Amino acid sequence: MAQPIRVVFRAKGGALLHRASEEEVAANQQAQTQIGEKWKADPGIRFICYYASPGAGHYYIYEVDDISKVTEMNQDIWTNKDLLVEDYRFEIVFGNTEMDDFFKS
Repeated sequence: MAQPIRVVFRAKGGALLHRASEEEVAANQQAQTQIGEKWKADPGIRFICYYASPGAGHYYIYEVDDISKVTEMNQDIWTNKDLLVEDYRFEIVFGNTEMDDFFKS
């Protein structure tokens, strides 16, 4: 069996989020929830932990069974017009369970 692939999804709302109306912010939050629920329901995608870095954005750590899952995740972000994301990226990284436990707490 192949090793799972560890992926970091980094996202930053930036000026798009700061200039948004209340309605746009609400639509953004709903879009984030829908995407999160979709990924949570996918057995090939496992959420590990989350952390935020001031000024740098939000970091979501996942493990995926196959690199094609990253392509699917990217499509979910790219095609959702309600998301207010100034910058985002997916990075394949090595994991560290001790750090995962730290950020989960």
